[in-house]
Amino acid sequence: MFELKTEYLFDTRFIAVPSSEYMMVGKGGWGTRCIVPIQGGTVEGPKIKATAKSFGADWVLIRPDNAFEVDVRLVLETDDGALIHMYYDGIAEIPEEQIADALEGKWPSVIRGNNTPRFETGHKNYLWLNKLKAVATGEARLVGDHLEVCYSVYALR
Repeated sequence: MFELKTEYLFDTRFIAVPSSEYMMVGKGGWGTRCIVPIQGGTVEGPKIKATAKSFGADWVLIRPDNAFEVDVRLVLETDDGALIHMYYDGIAEIPEEQIADALEGKWPSVIRGNNTPRFETGHKNYLWLNKLKAVATGEARLVGDHLEVCYSVYALR
């Protein structure tokens, strides 16, 4: 049997815009789509420290089975000036009693989920990220009127 091995990479803390500012596209063929811009945040781990540029978003899909599909693209800027494209998709879930509010464009108080980040950069100090497949687990919590998205990210080895 093969054993799944991981290596801790970093923790995230991304801040999403207030629910009053994200775009509710509405119900389509695959579910209800909303686009949630990322306002910023941080990434910090043993080999990387970066901030999230205000240049990204999550294309959330609330499926008919009430699961949340996340589809996030954002840009990180490391403390030594490298730019890194980070993409992740995954599945999240919210408490059943908060589904109706979510479909009306109101933040749930907590969203727990898992995702699979990928990275792209041309900076020599971070080329190792281009060769990784990673997994992450965490949650998003309502803090005031913003959503704070916190994940722990691990490389698959």
